Amino acid sequence: MCLPPIPTFPSQVSAENGLACPACYVENSRRCLSDEPLNCVGNENRCIQYLKQELYDGKLTIESFYGCTTDSICRLGSSSKKFLYLTNETFKTVKMDMSCSGGMGLSVPFLSYLGFRLVGLMI
Repeated sequence: MCLPPIPTFPSQVSAENGLACPACYVENSRRCLSDEPLNCVGNENRCIQYLKQELYDGKLTIESFYGCTTDSICRLGSSSKKFLYLTNETFKTVKMDMSCSGGMGLSVPFLSYLGFRLVGLMI
């Protein structure tokens, strides 16, 4: 009998760490726009842009989100998988694209966005 070890999970820290990332979620679009930054917590030291596309039975569904993440999620990288459903012998293709940016203070995408907003206020 095989008894695998009980997994240990890192402690969840909910204290803000000083990093802020653009944050949004949208369905059926490849990009989402963020008006408000999300304050990252614990070991969330990266900003992520994530896009998931699923093709199943001729229908394409898309989800996109931006937010805070950890180094371990960023190391997973992008992937594309094809699944065969034996019950009806159809395929489902799932493509996940993600990109991560470093995190020091406010993220670069948010600072760029903030700069454009400030310029717009001055005009």
